[in-house]
Amino acid sequence: MITAEVPPNGAPPAQGAGVILKPKGGPKVTLSIEEFAPPKRFTDLSHLPLGKMRTTHEFIEQGGRTEIVVKLEIWGVLCFLWRKIVGENRTRGAASQIESFIRRARVV
Repeated sequence: MITAEVPPNGAPPAQGAGVILKPKGGPKVTLSIEEFAPPKRFTDLSHLPLGKMRTTHEFIEQGGRTEIVVKLEIWGVLCFLWRKIVGENRTRGAASQIESFIRRARVV
């Protein structure tokens, strides 16, 4: 489970906005929103110690269906470590995250 600290005003995320995530059992991670173009695409940048991780989610409509593309980029001095600790876990959990997106989209 991940909890998020977002601005208390209830405003939707905006490009350049900061968010703090707290993964269960892990340290707080500061994110910044690089791109927010609902409902098609959003990109965030995680600020990790001696590294960065960019996650892009894209929703592409094709023939009455929606394709979900998730791209993960990790770089910096400790990118090898962040790839192992975070990247591999994110990759393993990608299917369940996409299923959550689908369930949420059906409600909205």
